Amino acid sequence: MNLLIAIMGATFQKVMDSILNLSIRENVLLISENESIFKRAEVFKDSQFLIIITEKSSSGSQAATVDEQISSLRQQLVDKVSMLETQFVASMNDTQKDLKRKFQDQQEKQKVNFSEAENSLNTELKKQLDATVQKMNEMFTEMKSQNSNIEKQVAQFSEKMKLIDEINTAVKGIKSI
Repeated sequence: MNLLIAIMGATFQKVMDSILNLSIRENVLLISENESIFKRAEVFKDSQFLIIITEKSSSGSQAATVDEQISSLRQQLVDKVSMLETQFVASMNDTQKDLKRKFQDQQEKQKVNFSEAENSLNTELKKQLDATVQKMNEMFTEMKSQNSNIEKQVAQFSEKMKLIDEINTAVKGIKSI
């Protein structure tokens, strides 16, 4: 009979020891079952800490495991940030090279366009200059022709003046007789 009482007492003690853990576990299960009702983002929007609930164990290995998990998460975060930073720098370098290449291509196009415009302008100026020179040559030829006509007229006028002088001399000679 004592044995039966001892077994019943031990069983009762085990139930009493685990009753707190079981009640917390039941509450957690209720929360997880009603997750759609519970709006975690609104409730914890101003929270800055991570709360971890674990069963109490007799050894300190559980706390070490949590610290290891936090360290692991921290390292994963650092690795991810480092990888993203490397990708960002590579992307920026590629973008910079691409922009530089596009800028150089644009400069080359502008040089070609400028050269074509300059050649076109030079050709047009040469045409205008040739036309002007042609007109000037025509005018010079016309002026030579007019000059030749003027020289002929001056020569004719000189001959007429000589005749008039001779006639005047003859008239003076007649008047004096």
